[in-house]
Parts: sequence; structure tokens; C-alpha cells
Amino acid sequence: MRNLLIGVFLLFSITGFGQTFVDSLKQEVKTEIRAGQYEKALYTIDGNFSVVCHDTAGLFEALINLSLFEQDWNTIIKAYKLHKCTAGEDTTDLVMARFFIKHPDEKLSLAQATTIPFKPSSSGTPMIKVKINGKTYHFWFDTGAGMTVLSSTTAEACKVKMHRNDIGVALAASGNVVNLSPAIIDSLEIGNLKVRNHQCTILSQKDLEFRILGIRVLKIDGIIGWNLLQQLDVTVNNKTREITLAPADANKSEKNNFYWFGQPFIACTDSAATIPFTFFLDTGADSPGVYKAYLARVDTNKAKRKTIALGSAGGVRRMNTLIFPLIKLKAGGQQLVLKNVSQDPHNEDTLFECDGVLGINQFKDKAIHFNVKQGFFEVIN
Repeated sequence: MRNLLIGVFLLFSITGFGQTFVDSLKQEVKTEIRAGQYEKALYTIDGNFSVVCHDTAGLFEALINLSLFEQDWNTIIKAYKLHKCTAGEDTTDLVMARFFIKHPDEKLSLAQATTIPFKPSSSGTPMIKVKINGKTYHFWFDTGAGMTVLSSTTAEACKVKMHRNDIGVALAASGNVVNLSPAIIDSLEIGNLKVRNHQCTILSQKDLEFRILGIRVLKIDGIIGWNLLQQLDVTVNNKTREITLAPADANKSEKNNFYWFGQPFIACTDSAATIPFTFFLDTGADSPGVYKAYLARVDTNKAKRKTIALGSAGGVRRMNTLIFPLIKLKAGGQQLVLKNVSQDPHNEDTLFECDGVLGINQFKDKAIHFNVKQGFFEVIN
């Protein structure tokens, strides 16, 4: 009996020690990502590769996200060989890695800044003119899209290289599951910016159309996503309706208020600068929203319940939500006043707790300037 009790005690001691180590490792990786030290975070993870691949509560997600950021397809494939997938787990990243590793590396050419006009879509998202393999289209400019997206119609017309037999699935903000295929764009041009072998995904045309009562209200040819924007210095000027793309200098900014983990995050505060918040920058969203993490840190007594329609790839979803009449934030050096802010659905099982999302219409009369390699985000009046 005594030996049994000793064995049980040792089992709990070892388990507790292991969990303490994992928690410490998570904190170290989070600190490095928050500081924009992505290569250092990958180095930390690589030194504990086996532990990370068997962890399902943040570290494996960090490994995959950081490898996507660095376009390190080998590491993604290696990680999934050790990782035990849970039922229903999204393995789209593995599908993409297996396809992209077979093609030449991406090459970006931009000697100096290029400025291009944009038109706001019906939801406010900037729409810009792009050339795909020599053909001209109008794409959404969307910081919320992890990767450039082509509609199946656009991809077929431009003879884009794709793997039709290797299809992944992703969960859209609408709550619907959409099928996507990895692909390579031989030539992508935006103003003076030229990109060769640009990695992208293809969605069915019907998943990039929004319908209300059976009437098509919006059709998208494609989306310029974060895998391209992360390589650039970007200014979106809503006053002049122009976007400026410039080469990204990797020198770190003193502000260090902008970083990436699957999506671009802005470090901000409440109006009194007493409560720190983290908001996701999404130029594809028409309005701001708050997540569950935000509710635990503020007074919700003034919020009202309402049913709203949430649209994204895959369709429109109706949901019950809380509406905050007024929220004040300090972000990018300016005070932002958010009106009629709804509580949005959000995946809480992630390494970083996000408090909400800032949509493009929040900056209607302003310009935003960001550069993730330097780690800064600013709002310009």
C-alpha cells in the first residue's frame, strides 16, 4: 500500500512538473511573439519540438502559425508527423505546406513605394485593381484574410496552378465550413509591386458570394491577404482613398504595438490608459466587435441584447449578441470612439486572448499605417 501511494504521489508530481514546464514555455513564446521576435520564438519551440507537437492548447498552434509566417513548409510537415490530430481538427495548413513545398519560393519586387487608388466595397473594405497572370481584376484588401484568396472562376480564367485533388476545409466567421485548395499565382501585380510564385488558396465562387433572400448582393473576384501584406509597409488612407505599399524595413520600432499570431494584433488600452487590450485589425470587417475576453474586464450593464447578421465566406449567419452603445479606446496614438459595438463569436482556444476586432469603417476619416516587421501601427488624422 505504501509503495502504491508513493507511486501515485510521483505520478502527480511528474505531471505537475510537466504542466508547469509547458506553461512556462507558453509564456516565453508569447513574450517573444509579442515583441515581434518570431525567429527567436521558433528557436525556443524547436528546442522543445516533441513537447510542442504533443500540446494541443496553444504551443502547436504557435509552431504552425510561426512556420506559416516564415513560409517554412518543411517544419509544418515535420510537425504534423508527430502531432496527433483530434477529431475534426483543421489540417488545412498541412494541405497547403505539402503543395507549396513542391514549387519555387516566392519573389517580391518593389524598388520604391507605390500608391494605388481604391474603391470601398458595399461593406467599406478597400477594393483595388490587381493583375493575375496578366488579367485585371478587383480584389478586396483584407488584413483579416490569412492568405490571398482567388475565386474558382478567377483561378480558372487565369490558369492558376492548383491541386484539385488536395482539398482542405476551414471554418468561416459565418460558422459555415468552406472547402479550399492551395494554388500558386505565377504573376501578381499591384501598381509597381510585382510578385512571382505567390501562394494563395482557391474558394468556390459561391462561397465568395453573399446572398440575402436569394438575391446576390456581393461578389468577390479575390482577396489580397496577410501573407503578402506582412512583407510590406502599408498605408490605407480613407480620406484620399489610396493605398501605399512600400518595402518593409526590418528595423524594430520603439512603439512595438503591432504583432502577428495568425492575425495582426494591435496593442491598445481603454481611454484612461489603465486597462490593456488586444484588438485584431481586420480591413475586411465593416464594423468593430468585442469578444468574450473583453466582457470579463469591463462593465456590461449598459450593453443590450440584439440579433444581428454576420457575413463572411460561406454565407450569412444570424446570431444573438450584446450591443455596447459606446466604447472608447486608445490605439495607434489616437483615441477611437466605437459606437454600437456587438459581441462577436471568436475561438477562445488560442495562445493569445483577443479582446475584439477593429473594422475598416472605424477609420473612415483617417489613415492607418502599419508594418509588422517593424512592429508598429499608427492612426493618422
